[in-house]
Amino acid sequence: RKVREVAAKGAKIVCLPELFVTGYNLDVFGDGLYDLAEGLSGPTILALRGLAKELGVYIIAPLALQVYTTRPLNNAAVLIDDRGEVQGVYSKNHLFGDECRYFTRTGEYPVFETKYGRIGMMICADNNHPEPARILALKGAEIIFMPAAWRVQEADIWPLLIRTHALENNVFLAVSNTYCRMDDLFLFGHSMVAGPRGQILEELTQEAGGEIVQTLDLEEIARCRATMPSLKDRHPEYAPLLLTMEGVEDADWENNWKQFYKPMEIGERLIVIPDWEEADPQGRVALRMNPGLTFGTGSHASTQLCLEGVEEHTRPGDRVLDLGCGSGILSIAA
Repeated sequence: RKVREVAAKGAKIVCLPELFVTGYNLDVFGDGLYDLAEGLSGPTILALRGLAKELGVYIIAPLALQVYTTRPLNNAAVLIDDRGEVQGVYSKNHLFGDECRYFTRTGEYPVFETKYGRIGMMICADNNHPEPARILALKGAEIIFMPAAWRVQEADIWPLLIRTHALENNVFLAVSNTYCRMDDLFLFGHSMVAGPRGQILEELTQEAGGEIVQTLDLEEIARCRATMPSLKDRHPEYAPLLLTMEGVEDADWENNWKQFYKPMEIGERLIVIPDWEEADPQGRVALRMNPGLTFGTGSHASTQLCLEGVEEHTRPGDRVLDLGCGSGILSIAA
C-alpha cells in the first residue's frame, strides 16, 4: 500500500527500510531468522517485482536473503527495476553486533545505472564508516540510498553522519529508517534526504512512520564539485593500503565451511543430511551427501521447489530428464 501511495505522488525509486519484511530485532528472532529469510525467487521479491512492473517504479527491497546457502544469510537490499526485473543486490558490509552470527559480508559496492541516475546502496551500520559512501562516489554514484534500522541511542550522530557523507562526496543521500518499538528496542525513524552540500532537504521529524517524496536535481552535484572539488583534490597516495598476513592452519579453511551445512527437511518426506552429520531422519527419506563434492546442496530455493515437485509427481519406474541443475536436482532425489 505504501509503495502505491508514494508512486501516486510521483516517486520513481522507492526505498524501504532495513529488513522491512521481518522487522529488526535479532534478540527476538534468534535462529528463527533463518526460517524467515527468502531467496530472490521467494514470495516477497516476486510480489514486489510484479508491483514494480505494474507501477513503473524502481524498488529497493531490503531483507534477510538466502544467496548460496541457508546459512549464513546476507543482510541485503535488492534493486528491482521498473520492468519488474532484479537489477542487482547489495549486501551490508559493516555488520553490527550479533549480525555476524547470522549474516556474511561480500566486500562489494556495486553501482547501478537507472533511468534516473547512477545509484549505490549502503545499509545502516555502513553509515558509521567513511569508506562505503566514498567508494560508491568514486565509482560514479550520484544518489546513495540507505535502508536502516537505526537505534534511538545513536540519534545524536544520525544526521551528522548522513550530512557528512553527502557533503564530503557531493552526492545525494536518501535514507529510509525504520520507526517501531519492539520490547526494549526503539528504532526512531527520522528518515531524511541530504543534498551534495550536506544540507537536509527533507526529514521526517514526527514521532511516527511516514514517507518522503523528493525531486532531486542531479546537476547540483556538478555545481557543488565545481566550487568545492574535494574529490578531485584527493591525495590517496598519502594513505597507502596496509596489508597484514598471518598463518592459517589448513584445517581452518578446509573444514570450517562445514558448520554452515545442517540437515534440511524438504517437502513432506525428504531430508538432506551432510555426510558428517549424525541425524535421525525421523521417518523421512534421507539423502546423504557431501556438499564439498557436489554442484548442488539442496539449500537453494529453486532446488527445493523442484524437490517438492519430484516428491509429489514422480513414482518408481518413471523416466526423467536430468538438465544438470542442482546436481541433477540431487540426482532426481536419489
